[in-house]
Amino acid sequence: MNYTKKLLGAGENILLTKHRHWLVWRPTFLLCILLAIVFLAASIVATFWLLPQYGVAMPLSLLPFLSLLIPVFIFLPTWIRWRAEQYIVTDRRIIQLDGILSKHTIDSSLDKINDIELTQSLFGRIFGYGNLEIMTGSDVGLNMLRNIQDPLKFKIAMLDAKERLRTHEAGFGHTAPDQHKLTVSLQELTDALNKGLISTDEFNAKRAKLMESI
Repeated sequence: MNYTKKLLGAGENILLTKHRHWLVWRPTFLLCILLAIVFLAASIVATFWLLPQYGVAMPLSLLPFLSLLIPVFIFLPTWIRWRAEQYIVTDRRIIQLDGILSKHTIDSSLDKINDIELTQSLFGRIFGYGNLEIMTGSDVGLNMLRNIQDPLKFKIAMLDAKERLRTHEAGFGHTAPDQHKLTVSLQELTDALNKGLISTDEFNAKRAKLMESI
């Protein structure tokens, strides 16, 4: 999370973070389960049948059970890589982050997103995963988020963030000309006062009227 925060701009906020669904590492997980069963069976045979025949004491005869750590060490890197890969929605963009020591990021600005296509298979709907294809106005950025957790929630978060950003920008677009017009009018009044074209009372009255129109 500390690295993620470093990616954020000033005033940028994280709205939602998701990972790929845990089913993406099921092949490695199933392999490790199979290995664990094999090592467990071998350890039981060695501990309670083979080693006692050679007079090995009970504490030492339990050493074969340490082989059960092998599937754990095989699976651990897969889990760490899965945990490090994140899909993030902020109030400005979508970020894909992956990598453990070396980090790699791809992002797409919300204002460049034209459409989002959600695809879920039957199993995807049952287990809560799917693919999101993001169509943007450029060839740079995220295109496909595969096997993401809760894709519908992620899609809604993107669309809501895009709409808030559009509304925010539209609001600034309407107020900027008004602010500019007010500044020009006040400057004209000040010039007229300095040139003696209007009195101080007239200046104050016209200025108050302009301020009331805001």
